Amino acid sequence: LLSASVMAVSTVRLVLSWCIPGLIAYISKRKRLLTSDGAVAAVPVAALPALCGLSETTMLLSFFLSGSIATKLLHSRSKTAKSFDNDAKTGRNALQVLATGGVPALLCLVHLYTGWSGWQEPYLAYLACSCGDTLASEFGQTSSTLPRLITTWQEVPSGQDGAISFRGTVASLVGGLVVGVWTFHPQTVLRAVLYAGCGSVLDSFLGAWLQPPQSMTRSNWKHWNIVVNLLSSLMTAGLAFVIHDCILLQQLCGAGLCVLLIALR
Repeated sequence: LLSASVMAVSTVRLVLSWCIPGLIAYISKRKRLLTSDGAVAAVPVAALPALCGLSETTMLLSFFLSGSIATKLLHSRSKTAKSFDNDAKTGRNALQVLATGGVPALLCLVHLYTGWSGWQEPYLAYLACSCGDTLASEFGQTSSTLPRLITTWQEVPSGQDGAISFRGTVASLVGGLVVGVWTFHPQTVLRAVLYAGCGSVLDSFLGAWLQPPQSMTRSNWKHWNIVVNLLSSLMTAGLAFVIHDCILLQQLCGAGLCVLLIALR
């Protein structure tokens, strides 16, 4: 049986929910924000949130545009941009699109067909983490000071996986704001910022563990980077389940991020 959410979707909305993402994907391919397979994958990834609501659609679109623009504009300014990280030239491929947007789309699908009401918080957290991590990576590599490896706190070259910097961490918080602002609810916006910051820290830990520089090559770096991004976003979505109703845990996470920013400063 279909849920009331599916039955309430009109034919016009159903058509527009697929046609508009298709048009955006086509334009993104022309502008080299997406590869050909990335554009194909982006259509269902964007169509399902569009069926759920305007706020969810705007969150996803804001993440995509802010991340793509940051990659295009800041990649050339990066102090040590990886020679095999060619997203700024070719755009993001299908695996990257599915890693950052596939789980939110799946959450929308579950909601549409089951009526599950608990999908919005992990949706918010997942996109906030993905957006925060993207902006942290791009802005962090333009920092004038050396970042620190999160596992040892030693200074390392800019761009090394697992490294964390003041500028990158602040950028991750801005990423959460970019996503969360479209909820138009101050407490939800603050949680989005919190999720983005926590997700960026988790991504750095996973990057230090799974992407040591001595084992990264042109052929395997992007695949491992996708795995790290997927895991950190999933863990952040799981964190949202635990803390979204607990003010004390939110305050503890926020205090931890403040301490981290002070230490990096």
